[in-house]
Amino acid sequence: MSNDAHKQLVILSKRERKPQNKTLELLIFQHYEYYAEVKGELKKIRKTIKDKKEELKKVEEKLRSGKAHADIKPISS
Repeated sequence: MSNDAHKQLVILSKRERKPQNKTLELLIFQHYEYYAEVKGELKKIRKTIKDKKEELKKVEEKLRSGKAHADIKPISS
């Protein structure tokens, strides 16, 4: 095989691999983009849970101290 033929073969093989690599890069990027999105949503959920726990602690404290009677409204059936 001549040197020129070898060079052409190398160029062709690189061209064939390039789209696969780009596809793989795109998939990896999309995966991390999705991961970041999910992670962001998870942070929001954790913050909401934390806020609700703090709210619950405040209500429990009011109930223990006896100050909650004015805040509690009867449930109408």
